[in-house]
Amino acid sequence: MKRYSNLDDWRVFRLVAQTGSIQRVADKLGVDASSISRTISTLEKSLHVALVDRHQRPFGLTTEGQVALKHCDKIIQEHDLMLEQLLCAPDSMKGTLRVGVPPAVLDNFLIGPLAQFHEKYPDLFLDVVDWHSSLPVSFVSPNGLMDVVCGYGPDPSSPDIVQIAYGSGWALPCASPIYIKAHGYPNDPDELIKHTGIVFHSPMRKTITTLTKNGETKTLAWDHVIQFYSAQAAKNATLIGSGIHSGIPTLHSYRELIVGGLKPVLPGWCSPPLELYIFVRPESLKLRRVRTFIQWYCETMRRLHSEVDQQLEPVLSKFFAGSDWKPIKHAGNALALLLDKYE
Repeated sequence: MKRYSNLDDWRVFRLVAQTGSIQRVADKLGVDASSISRTISTLEKSLHVALVDRHQRPFGLTTEGQVALKHCDKIIQEHDLMLEQLLCAPDSMKGTLRVGVPPAVLDNFLIGPLAQFHEKYPDLFLDVVDWHSSLPVSFVSPNGLMDVVCGYGPDPSSPDIVQIAYGSGWALPCASPIYIKAHGYPNDPDELIKHTGIVFHSPMRKTITTLTKNGETKTLAWDHVIQFYSAQAAKNATLIGSGIHSGIPTLHSYRELIVGGLKPVLPGWCSPPLELYIFVRPESLKLRRVRTFIQWYCETMRRLHSEVDQQLEPVLSKFFAGSDWKPIKHAGNALALLLDKYE
């Protein structure tokens, strides 16, 4: 068999293309870097073309390499899907379940519950990935084709995938008592021209640039801005008094809001609630293990958000006093009806 017909070699090539590093792929697969290098070289010799531009750091792809990556991605995905459907019956609670979860949610809330889920279904191989991809939703990961991706939505550019809205969450403008004591407490977005803004950029959700109160919207204009691409770093910068955060999700700030480590500012002024979504490949939703995980995830997150909302009710009521705020209701029956369609 020609080496260019070996699917495992193309898996190695895809990993090198995705990471730009032979050493990182070697570490991931637990082999010597020289073995990975030989695999790529053998592929190139069997095809009589160069796939990788070794003069770039990190490694880039040649024109031929880009063509190869485009097609081998599809081939590997279809191959994995074929094996999944052949080896695991749709009603089985065995097999691989690949899910993507936002890092802050995974690290801060789901490690313990996921361990309990695995104890309940020990025959499932649960493959969990830190997920912070931008829209449109992609189910491609270095470990294989994902079944479920959790994030924010909706995604109007992907009408062919299943999109499940299971709840919402507030993101409140906040500052620490340290910052407020030094710089004052702003009541209106127009006052932010005298303040430093902590701005969080994420591929998963829009950067907050405006706030709304009772139908009136104002653009945020800061004296200075500190930008972060890590949610935890932006929160930490706010906690030590570096500036005013334009909106921290209550799920990730409720502890500090309750004990006073963070204070809501700009009362009543808020960005629209974050819409919480699960995205699923239609063919995956036909699998019992995927539906079971989705039901579990939604129930777990819905319970968590409800507990947070309940604990924060005094804070939220005070913050939204005099505005047209209404408590968030988390989805329930709509999800059950959707899942019933695939029973």
